[in-house]
Amino acid sequence: MPAFAFALAAAPVLTSCSDDEGNDDPGFGSPEKLAAPTNIRLDEAERTLRWDAVPHAASYTIYRNLLGGLAAPAAEGAKALGSSTSVTVTTNSYPLTEADYDAWHTWYIVANPPANSPQYEASNYAITPTFVCPVNKQLLATPSDSSFTYQIMSVDSASGNPNVRFFWDEVPEAFNYTCVVAASDSGFSSTSKRVTSNTYVDFRLHFGRVYTVSLTANPDNTGEWIESATLRKRLTMPAANGSEAPEE
Repeated sequence: MPAFAFALAAAPVLTSCSDDEGNDDPGFGSPEKLAAPTNIRLDEAERTLRWDAVPHAASYTIYRNLLGGLAAPAAEGAKALGSSTSVTVTTNSYPLTEADYDAWHTWYIVANPPANSPQYEASNYAITPTFVCPVNKQLLATPSDSSFTYQIMSVDSASGNPNVRFFWDEVPEAFNYTCVVAASDSGFSSTSKRVTSNTYVDFRLHFGRVYTVSLTANPDNTGEWIESATLRKRLTMPAANGSEAPEE
């Protein structure tokens, strides 16, 4: 399991401001947007999500597994993120709960100004990597990067496209695998297939194109294991008259 370093920052301080002409009206001018939280990391030993303190922030709203609202105006701050489970804290850390354990989650964090502040408004939301904190279950190993490869099995006589078989080493305790092949310029956005063996054949690739292959090991339904981290490989298919190994 990867370890994530952490650091604690000083508590935020709210400062006053006035315009150059001596106008001390707190409602004068437009409010300043707070900076979005940065350096978000999972402290696995303490089972705590941490981030660097944002100057002038009085609290933070944390959203787990956002279901929508990504296209909402950033200025809406927390209001743009109302479609997911959320909690508000007054420190730059969030102790995970039982509901957060043993599953992959993406977190969205918004820095909030003091209540009724005329000077500041909520930040844009910061999006974390996808984290998992195994407590009651074990995490399946990530499919091996070094073992992942492919072979052109044949060429379709009608389309001229290759039939490609992907290979990788088996992951202990894995029940099956999810293999996703994606490209933006190959005539399809992605193909996703769940396979029970450590091989997968794709019939829709094209010579000379670049693809990203994502591979995840999945557990059975006993409830003892968590799906693995996803291996992502970028590969370039060879020209029709040559061969080429996968690219990193």
